[in-house]
Amino acid sequence: MKKRPVCVVRFVPALIVLCALVYSVFSATTSEIEALNELYEATNGANWIINTNWTLGDPCLNGWYGVVCSDSSVTQLNLGFNQLVGTISNSISNLVNLNQLDLSGNQLSGSIPDSITNLTNMDLLDLQRNQLTGTIPQAIGNLQRLTSLALNINQLSGTIPDSIGNCKLLEGLYLSANQLSGTIPPSIGQLLSIQFLYLNINQLSGTIP
Repeated sequence: MKKRPVCVVRFVPALIVLCALVYSVFSATTSEIEALNELYEATNGANWIINTNWTLGDPCLNGWYGVVCSDSSVTQLNLGFNQLVGTISNSISNLVNLNQLDLSGNQLSGSIPDSITNLTNMDLLDLQRNQLTGTIPQAIGNLQRLTSLALNINQLSGTIPDSIGNCKLLEGLYLSANQLSGTIPPSIGQLLSIQFLYLNINQLSGTIP
């Protein structure tokens, strides 16, 4: 007597659909992947101290080092003290749901891209201990969810933007050891949540409001 074959084929399409749904739910967007790949290339990613899984498929599904995802989007990028050498690419602004960006303690040069001020979900921006030049973006006040802004120990020049007063949730503002000049903006007095304020080792004048 012949045994009837077990019919498992009928479940295959459902499994394929399920896998597709899982991939779509947990994978990063195309623009996010492109932005991360551009940062990798712009900062000599092949020579980072740790670059586990970078450029391999999807950063959320494949666990790229330093990348944290939530709900199919990149929400944190933590690459501090990882020997990044180069510049911060403008496409960083494609990480639209980023709430933490830590590129501290590297050898980043060039200016802070203005596009970074489009990342309005950020609560932490840490670029300290690099070799960044140019000015603090004038629209830094767009980042109204920031609780910590660390740009200290760079080579930033120019003035502190008056728009900094819009970052009313700031608890820590670290701008020391740069080449900042001009008058301390009165708008700093609007930072009612501030606990840590470091403006020393610059060429600033005036009083703290």
